[in-house]
Amino acid sequence: MKSKVITLASLLLLALVLELGAAENSKYAAPRFPSYVKPPKSIEDIMPFARAAVRQTGGRTPLGLVEKGTLIGLVTEPVADDTVLQAIVRAYKERGVEARIIPEHELAGISREEVLKAIKANKWYTSELGYMEIKPWITQRFADPEVPKKWLRERRPDIYKAMFARDDEVITPAHKEMFNKLAQRNMGALLENDELDSIAADTRRSAARLHSLAPKKGNRC
Repeated sequence: MKSKVITLASLLLLALVLELGAAENSKYAAPRFPSYVKPPKSIEDIMPFARAAVRQTGGRTPLGLVEKGTLIGLVTEPVADDTVLQAIVRAYKERGVEARIIPEHELAGISREEVLKAIKANKWYTSELGYMEIKPWITQRFADPEVPKKWLRERRPDIYKAMFARDDEVITPAHKEMFNKLAQRNMGALLENDELDSIAADTRRSAARLHSLAPKKGNRC
């Protein structure tokens, strides 16, 4: 009986060794871009997704909460895709909602070309440095960015240094002024001066910020 157990264990060990050897000798497939992710060739390619987006009533940016007959403004970032935005405008129109695109660089009085050049010049990192995603939250969304920066500097000086150490050598004074004008904390004040009625809701997504504009009695939500 003991010899049978030893024999079985030896066979299992041999099988494991052979399997590991085969795995080492096998080659992984070369990395490929997913075939199902294809750049749209026209606005028609985007419309199914735009229609779904303007009907979404839950999640991070529920564009579908906008009611029929409402005037909304899509406050867009300079990097937003114009074709995607036009598709969203068309999809809203199908729902009986009037959407108006409001480029934030125009609100700030800056040309789109200037902003895009500044973004490219200051984007020295890649997504590999995941902690850098926090930086725009600190610099753009807080009324006083120095408060969270001080908190981070005191508690995690290593992350603070990695995140902000290159600012002085990379970001020029002109770019700092430009980014400050475009900071999300300043967009509300710029919109208050807009000819549109009022802002009832403010939500941000990667492609655009949604401002639902209603009559002056509208409630902010």
